[in-house]
Amino acid sequence: DGPGADARFDSPSSITVDPAGQTVVADCGNHALRLVSKAGAVSTLAGGGEDGEAGFADGQGAAARFNHPHSVVLLLDSGEFVVSCAHGLLVVTPGGAVRILAGSGEAGFADGQGAAARFNGPQGLALDADGSSVLVADCGNHAVRRVTMAGAVSTVAGNGQAGFADGEGAAARFHHPVAVVADKEGTIVVADQSNHRLRKIRGGQVTTLAGGSEAGAVDGAGAGARFKKPNRLALDERGRLLVIEADRTDTLRVVEAGLAPPAWMGPVVAAGATEAERKDVDPVLQDYGKLLEDGDLADVVFVVGGQRFLAYRGVLAARSEYFRGRFKSGMQDGGTKEVCYEDVSAAAFRALLRFLYTGELPA
Repeated sequence: DGPGADARFDSPSSITVDPAGQTVVADCGNHALRLVSKAGAVSTLAGGGEDGEAGFADGQGAAARFNHPHSVVLLLDSGEFVVSCAHGLLVVTPGGAVRILAGSGEAGFADGQGAAARFNGPQGLALDADGSSVLVADCGNHAVRRVTMAGAVSTVAGNGQAGFADGEGAAARFHHPVAVVADKEGTIVVADQSNHRLRKIRGGQVTTLAGGSEAGAVDGAGAGARFKKPNRLALDERGRLLVIEADRTDTLRVVEAGLAPPAWMGPVVAAGATEAERKDVDPVLQDYGKLLEDGDLADVVFVVGGQRFLAYRGVLAARSEYFRGRFKSGMQDGGTKEVCYEDVSAAAFRALLRFLYTGELPA
């Protein structure tokens, strides 16, 4: 723990932002859940202890034990966090109190209540559509599981055996599913890592969204596309999937999946939309668009590619999870302090600002 560069982590595997704007880190190698304040100060919320000991136990703060915490997801209603570990899930309150939600820390494959359930290396987590349960990519069991906030565990698809097969429920097969997302209509997408595919679950039926049996780096539609171990997923405001691959960590892939974006992001008009369609744009976006060329009241300056861009923190925070998290973490503290990006072109950043302000993208 400590301020900024004095702090140390060991293989952090997942982050989220809490309601107070702090970054919450699953510090895998230290078997702890850490907090990073807006000013960059690092503290340990739970787990770790003095020697970073691994385990699977509830308790307060350092008395609790995690075993290689992998993913963390925020529960919107309570402000608590669900954390996946080897081989179970724990809930952590904002005050650092830890309780076991499901699993016992012993590997296995069993549905059931609380500690009677078994997991095998659960990894990616996502809130289900209504926020009442957590979806789990149960990697070692080659299955997708659902856990309610009362600790009831059920299997959505897969049966513990590795393979590849579309089908309903237990008839489907996965091979090391590692990440999962859900849209607001209940469609689930899974990063099926060792099958090099993205799979979709709707109403219990599993189909293949994109990718094929051979690993590769090919853009295209459906089975014509190729991935190399997809292992991170996110959903954007257009219902597109953002994909990172384990063997191509320098590349972000975008999949037009036709999913329902999160409701808070609001409607966005696609590039090339007709004038009639543009007239139906949310008037808030129209008002944001007026600010794009008017920097008189701007409160942040970006320097990109030798050019200066005047912008409004409130607009960027409202339209972008990334900028909201960065501003909350202290990237820019007010006034017109400059923020520099060295690895982005001015043209790309200009297009990004236009998209965030108006929902428009270049053709």
